[in-house]
Amino acid sequence: MQNLLMRINFSFLLCIIAFSSYSNRSSLFDVIPNSVLDFGVGVGMNYGIFGTKTIIGYKGSGLLIGVGYAGMLTYEIGGQLSYKNLYLNLEYGVFGTKKYSSGSKKRYYSAAVFGGWKFGLGESKKIFLDVGVGYVFNDVNISVTPTWSSSSVTTYSLRSQTTGVLGLTYRIPSSGASRGKSGDSWYVD
Repeated sequence: MQNLLMRINFSFLLCIIAFSSYSNRSSLFDVIPNSVLDFGVGVGMNYGIFGTKTIIGYKGSGLLIGVGYAGMLTYEIGGQLSYKNLYLNLEYGVFGTKKYSSGSKKRYYSAAVFGGWKFGLGESKKIFLDVGVGYVFNDVNISVTPTWSSSSVTTYSLRSQTTGVLGLTYRIPSSGASRGKSGDSWYVD
């Protein structure tokens, strides 16, 4: 329970820090560049625990693919809907891994829903900070045999829980993007 509360507090702390960085801006909603591919690196279930997140679709809405590493290869697949800086995604994939004393490894799978904010960095908004909070739907029991006893088995339950994601993403411009007035940006007019 204490670990769950720490995760919730950490997720909300990340959101507060991210929103406070926008306090001196005139608008929280940025003009989003025209793109069909977003590629990022980060931590959290969207990113395959520790890894990459790719969104294939117009302006950040579309197919979500996460590939990462957490003691073994991890992956996620799902869909994401974006409206300006706000996003919501639904996915299925690895939410955790376990290495047993025998050397064997196991992946634990779950569905999850995430909501978050894409904080544009720089004038062109090609790079953004991805901060999100989500809910993982799971009901998994893990049996562990302590190394000092071969007969005693302890069972841990992983229940549904809140979690967070944090990443840095690059928007790859689509061919239909146009140059801005200054010639150094690629917003759609």
